[in-house]
Amino acid sequence: MNPYNPYFFNNYQNGYPNYMAPQMNRLNNLENQYQAYQNQNMNQVPNMNQTPQVLQGKAVDSIDVVKAMDVPLDGSITYFPKTDGTAIYTKQLQSDGTSRINTYEISINSGNMPSVFPNNGVNKEDIEKIYSDISEVKKSLEDNLEAIHREMNSLLNRFDEFQGEMMVANEKNLSSNNKTKGAK
Repeated sequence: MNPYNPYFFNNYQNGYPNYMAPQMNRLNNLENQYQAYQNQNMNQVPNMNQTPQVLQGKAVDSIDVVKAMDVPLDGSITYFPKTDGTAIYTKQLQSDGTSRINTYEISINSGNMPSVFPNNGVNKEDIEKIYSDISEVKKSLEDNLEAIHREMNSLLNRFDEFQGEMMVANEKNLSSNNKTKGAK
């Protein structure tokens, strides 16, 4: 047996075969790998903030539902958006044991509202010019597509003709080969 062979095990102990030697060597290797892995991970700083932040709460129809809802006893804020999207209620347990409800509503001031299409120098003539430019590009693309389609059909017809000529030539070649075989 070759002692330099990595698969060589001393399976004899005190003159008797030791059938557990290969398994014990594998177990020792695994234990060494595990300890090396643990030592490597000990040097790394664990990330304690791995849980995603989520807001507690649920959608409600009115403030009456918010008043009846329970909140966490740790004092964290619970959010209750109104289902129609007009308000958000928050509820929090205070240090004196009472709960506090805050209401955040959307206020709409017609004078301060920006217009959906602000006047930034674009007028009707500019929009009509852009529309006509787009129409010209569309027409050009359609014309080019038709030309490509015609060219593809022409190429396909030529290919069919070439394929037919190749089949005729192949048949002539086969018939001349059969004649020469028959003459031999």
